[in-house]
Amino acid sequence: MNTKRLSKTGLLIVVSIFALYWGVNYLKGNDVFKSVDTYHVRYQKVDGLVESSAVILNGYKIGQVNEVKFADDASGDLLVTFNLPEGFKVPKNTLAKIISTDLMGTKSISLILTNEKEFHKSGDTLKSDIEGDLKEQVSMQIAPLKNKAEDLLSSLDSAITVVTYVFNESTRDNLKESFEHINNTIYNLEKTSQDLSEMIKINKLAITSIVANMDSITTTISTNRGDIKEITNNLAAFTDTLANMELAGLVKKTNNTMANIDSIVYSIQNQEGSLGLFLKDPALYANLTDASKDLDRLLRDFRANPERYVHFSAIDLGKDIYISPSENGGNSKITYKVFLLSSDIKLEVSSALFDGYEVEEQKVVDSFNYFTGSTNNYQQALETYETVRSDFPNAEIIAFKNGRKIKLQKAVRKSK
Repeated sequence: MNTKRLSKTGLLIVVSIFALYWGVNYLKGNDVFKSVDTYHVRYQKVDGLVESSAVILNGYKIGQVNEVKFADDASGDLLVTFNLPEGFKVPKNTLAKIISTDLMGTKSISLILTNEKEFHKSGDTLKSDIEGDLKEQVSMQIAPLKNKAEDLLSSLDSAITVVTYVFNESTRDNLKESFEHINNTIYNLEKTSQDLSEMIKINKLAITSIVANMDSITTTISTNRGDIKEITNNLAAFTDTLANMELAGLVKKTNNTMANIDSIVYSIQNQEGSLGLFLKDPALYANLTDASKDLDRLLRDFRANPERYVHFSAIDLGKDIYISPSENGGNSKITYKVFLLSSDIKLEVSSALFDGYEVEEQKVVDSFNYFTGSTNNYQQALETYETVRSDFPNAEIIAFKNGRKIKLQKAVRKSK
């Protein structure tokens, strides 16, 4: 009876010890029923990291710190041991960084994995890193602001000094005068605006008409868009044709022609050939001028006194051309008219071309002939001819008998 009671008591004590051991480890975060891998990290300081602190990856807890102690090499470094689930692969060069997880300063180890293809084994030592504490982070954020604030205060102090120096009594007077000028300018702008508004009001109808005309023009352009496009296409075709022309050959021919002209001009200037002698020989030019004058005097005398040169005509080779029916119904008198010019188109006898002359028009087939100075006296016709020849170099005296054209020599002979 006592033996059985002692056995139960002993079994109860063992179970209690085991339960106590499991409970203590459970409170520490160690599950004695799960297998884990152990890793080590060496830090110069842990900043509040303690046993049972979490080991996290991407914000998720995957393990916990098992032990924090000083290293055995008397360097003062701290050796932190933490557990991860068995089989969790930790790539080479993974960084174990101590970070703060809340504003209260709770520390944890954050694993920063790499892309290495090789992995650490249980018991390996990982690389370490420590995140700055809140004070350091605040100092890091405030330090640039502090420097900028100091620079700003220094700039403000310089600016205030400059402003104090600039805004003296003389400067204030100048500023006052400048503001008065600005006020005058604003007043002038307002007046100009009022004048412009008044002008627009007065010319409102004209402006409306201009806008309407512009609208009409744009409408016309829009309506004739097809024609404009066709014109543009024609211009493009013309430019293409011009581009396809053999301009090089044309330029070459032009150059050759200019070279030939230069050669001819050179020959003329050097008195080579008949034309060169004619242009360079004053005597020949004087002789030709005298001959022209003599011929002109001969023709004038021939017209005035044809009987001196023509005394007899056995056969009349002249050909009479019918111009118009006789106006005097068969009168045999000879009429002299001064021919001015001939045209393929009908001209107005009152045009400026015939200003100062009494002009008569006669149509022959498809041409129009224009005469002046109709008379029965040859001497009067000759005077009229001398008057009009300065305006009409091709003028000549024409004789008519019964409305039919006859030779001038014959007419003069019959008149005498």
